[in-house]
Amino acid sequence: AMNIIEDEPLKSPLKSVILRLGGFQLEMSFVGGISHLMEGSEITELLETVYAPNAVTHMTSRKAIARAVRAHFLLDTAFTL
Repeated sequence: AMNIIEDEPLKSPLKSVILRLGGFQLEMSFVGGISHLMEGSEITELLETVYAPNAVTHMTSRKAIARAVRAHFLLDTAFTL
């Protein structure tokens, strides 16, 4: 969609369109950002005590969003106790 808008002439009404992420895409971006921030920490190893290593890889690569959200809730609960 962004390429279509960029290829339009300057006077085109499509140039005024603002593209926004949907709810799911926003959540995927947020989880990906958190995963990027925690990269290199031992949180991945901590999650591997609960989830399988392949599952953690999918969670950090934005493929298993529901599981990643549950994992972040688990981490939040563990860190606030």
